[in-house]
Amino acid sequence: SNGRRTSMNLTVADKRQYWVLERLKDAFSTTTFEHLPEYHQFRATFNGGFQNIIYSFSHYDDLSIVELFMGIRHDAIEQLAHPFTQGLQSFTNESNTVVASIKAYQEGGFERFKVTSPQTANDIVEQTTNFLTQEGFLLLDHLKVIQSVDQLLNDLSISKHLWSLNPFNRAVRGITAARLVFRPDFDFLIQH
Repeated sequence: SNGRRTSMNLTVADKRQYWVLERLKDAFSTTTFEHLPEYHQFRATFNGGFQNIIYSFSHYDDLSIVELFMGIRHDAIEQLAHPFTQGLQSFTNESNTVVASIKAYQEGGFERFKVTSPQTANDIVEQTTNFLTQEGFLLLDHLKVIQSVDQLLNDLSISKHLWSLNPFNRAVRGITAARLVFRPDFDFLIQH
């Protein structure tokens, strides 16, 4: 069908995406994360921000690639920092303060999940939900505290590339977080 959609059926790419999303919806149905398809994510709000699991699909003839990210937004940081980042200004209310690829966080590389069948979709969702249950949700809960985001963005011992691929945006958000928590070495941070 050359990837064209007909009124009678879904394309193969649509089916692969459907397999993953339906399994993710089932997995998140017992959590506080709500599916927001317009933003390609599952989101749980908290006082002063939100946590999210973001998905992105790329489709090819024989497979689809899905990238899954975990992130958190702190309104206090984003309201001050986002206008100075290279992010879309129309996206200010939806921007993440920090976000990391789940697979990169788990494995340290930038491999993506490959969807070829309902079974691979099952495996992807199972691996992701196991990680989130055992570690990811705890980490996101830890990051609800601005001091934890400050530490993540500003402490030199932490590998930052997983949480912010853009060094300029990371610096803007890091400086903002440091100021909000009255970090004692703030002057040193802004010079380095």
